[in-house]
Amino acid sequence: VQWGPWGGVGMAAEESINARIQASGFGLITMAEAAPALAASLGAAGPAVQMLLLVDWSRFLGLLPVVPKALSAFAPSHAAAAAAAVPFEPTVRGCTPPPPPRPAHEQRLRGCWS
Repeated sequence: VQWGPWGGVGMAAEESINARIQASGFGLITMAEAAPALAASLGAAGPAVQMLLLVDWSRFLGLLPVVPKALSAFAPSHAAAAAAAVPFEPTVRGCTPPPPPRPAHEQRLRGCWS
């Protein structure tokens, strides 16, 4: 399992570091989110490599001078960008059921069911 930054432990535990991580658009993983992700990754028919990374795509991509083509499916529209001015609350939490089918490249980046 490839883990994103953790809150409260590890390298991101220091307050100044976790503030910079969150300002960059990444959420901090909690044990409540990680435990079901780890359990799901140990299940029978999953891919060999899985990832849990909480990302606020509009915030993250908004920091880049140009959105890379590989991430363009995550770029918000102009209307969505205006609505994105609300506080960050990641939509991918632990191993909740996946959203409706998305392009394969996006599924690989969305979390424990990748």
